[in-house]
Amino acid sequence: MHSALLLSALALLSPQDAPTRGLNGEALGHGDTTAQVLGGAHSSFDGPSVRVDEVLEPGVYSLTMESTGTDWEERFIVGVPAAPIDPAPLLVCFHQYSASERDTYLHTNLFDEAMSRGWYVVAPLGAHEVNCGISYSQQNIRVVIDWLSEVVRIDRARIYGVGFSMGGGCALNFAARHLNPDQAMFAAVVNHTGTVSMRDIWHRAQDTSVLEHPLMFNGSPYERPFAYQQASTIELTPWSGVDRRSDLARNLGHVAVQTWCAPQDPLKHLVRQTRALLRHLMRFGGEVDCHEERSSQHVWDTLDEVEALDFLETKRLVLPTEGTHSVLAIHDGRWLHFDLEQAVSGGFSAWRWHADSGSNLLYLDGLRNIEELRVRSQDLGLNTEKTIRLILGEQPGRTPQSQRTTRLVLDGFDVAPRVVLREGEPAPFEFNPERGELTLTEKDAANLPLYVIVP
Repeated sequence: MHSALLLSALALLSPQDAPTRGLNGEALGHGDTTAQVLGGAHSSFDGPSVRVDEVLEPGVYSLTMESTGTDWEERFIVGVPAAPIDPAPLLVCFHQYSASERDTYLHTNLFDEAMSRGWYVVAPLGAHEVNCGISYSQQNIRVVIDWLSEVVRIDRARIYGVGFSMGGGCALNFAARHLNPDQAMFAAVVNHTGTVSMRDIWHRAQDTSVLEHPLMFNGSPYERPFAYQQASTIELTPWSGVDRRSDLARNLGHVAVQTWCAPQDPLKHLVRQTRALLRHLMRFGGEVDCHEERSSQHVWDTLDEVEALDFLETKRLVLPTEGTHSVLAIHDGRWLHFDLEQAVSGGFSAWRWHADSGSNLLYLDGLRNIEELRVRSQDLGLNTEKTIRLILGEQPGRTPQSQRTTRLVLDGFDVAPRVVLREGEPAPFEFNPERGELTLTEKDAANLPLYVIVP
């Protein structure tokens, strides 16, 4: 992912080449490179992996990670409790727009309150101060959480996110985009008036140059729709409300969400975004908790830190299994109980599932942009030693004449099944004895075919 040529080119950028105006037309910082103007720095590949820059107070440290896997180094603050729970919850704090990683440390009591409960706290920069949850920012944050999880004992079922304004949107977006149980996942998020729709932010901005810069989204949401969509939790459009084809919020059905806002907040569009998100989450039956405080300012102070941490304290990560759930994926890899290979990269893939372990049934439908989907059968409570019934729903946009097919792989088979039936007729299948995988190839799921897999 590193590119010495790219870094050399960026280092040569003069100040006048860099974006100098923020979303409201305000002057951004000064520096010799675009990265410095944005409040960040590029990686130094010959430096140490992590260094301590400053001890802010006993137990609170300012650090820098230089080798993040992106072209950006990562500054972050870590709070180490005097008496940590074993294993301890981790609170991840996301800063507001045009603020440094010290935002939550300086402007809230979150560090003191969480550390007094025996929690670890980390406040990442996310590459730079105006990152808006862009992909390399999320990658930097994930790497920092993974690193911290290796050096201290973190309870992986109790990792929480909290953020204000831009940071609230970034916290929710991180939770919705990171559904790989082998890595850090959020059990719950506190969103304080977050920027959950980057398309809406672009429409409201007085100056869009920082959003359209090549180091950000590289254009408008009309030129680069997926870039904006994957950095959002919902996509609000001026004419139709929430776009239900690009709502990463559907991935938050298992994540408890608390929202805070002030009805008289001068940034009215962020109050609207917060309420639209809450209404949308309610559609999925997720756990939501709404707070609206009397204030006419857009500030951290309208968040009650104690009440927010009380909400988080009881939440544990429980992966969804039984019942009906949806996933919207943005790249190849593991997403909850499935491993995805996209048909076309650089866009969304989607599917919905209903698992019933009692009847050993799996229903899959709404498949979109999927070349191959691997099902982790045991994780869904499916018993491969008994007859499995599988109903495969239509993949939108495909026709019986389509040359592209969907490959469905089920794992957990010690031996090949005796027979696989599709609508009562023997169906071809592949079996990999080394991986214990059964592969079905479906060319036309328009009529919801029923597969019966007999061991």
